[in-house]
Amino acid sequence: MDEKLFFLINHDWTHPALDRVMVVMSSYDFWSPFLILALVVMAWRGRFRARAALIALAVVLLALNFGVELAKPAFDRPRPNQHLAGVRWIDLDPDTSPRFLALGKPLRLRVNAEPLPVAKGKGRSFPSGHTVMLFGSATVMAVFFGRRGALTFLVALLVGYSRVYTGSHHPSDVLVTALFAVAGALAVLAILGGIWTLAGPRLLPRLHADHPALFGEKAGAAPPA
Repeated sequence: MDEKLFFLINHDWTHPALDRVMVVMSSYDFWSPFLILALVVMAWRGRFRARAALIALAVVLLALNFGVELAKPAFDRPRPNQHLAGVRWIDLDPDTSPRFLALGKPLRLRVNAEPLPVAKGKGRSFPSGHTVMLFGSATVMAVFFGRRGALTFLVALLVGYSRVYTGSHHPSDVLVTALFAVAGALAVLAILGGIWTLAGPRLLPRLHADHPALFGEKAGAAPPA
């Protein structure tokens, strides 16, 4: 089932215009500057909730990425083109720098006639680092900012889909990694919330009095009379 769905996304549900969109979504070089800009604006202009979200985001991503580093060698799952023939692998021109200039050039499209030796592969397929970062971030945004923050899951879904479309991951890689990222992020946030509740009154009494809850509906609210 996983292999069948992979080839549907990677081979059948494709279009030349969609190729370029998916390559851009799959590349850190394009969307990471916008993410960094948003984080800078939050740190500069945001209040308690925004700054608390940034700190929580940093802790969550550090924890999730540590989990990814442990999981990749443990599962040692090859990428699709490392064990499947006929994988459609698309990317921007690797020789163009900076990367955004490659948008004006033809995409690099390869279809392997036979599986590539694993030793030549770039990393391992599970878990997906892109998926961990985006779904972990979306979970933090949803917890701190509710429905508005939950909209970031749309970006996470698109990036996750692009990783299968471009031939970098199996569908199951993205699905299981997304579940891991959401569950892991919620666990870390629960710990952070507990730390704030228990240690906040002693370490930062005035700030904690103004903001007794780290996140949720009461975040940033005045304490009850």
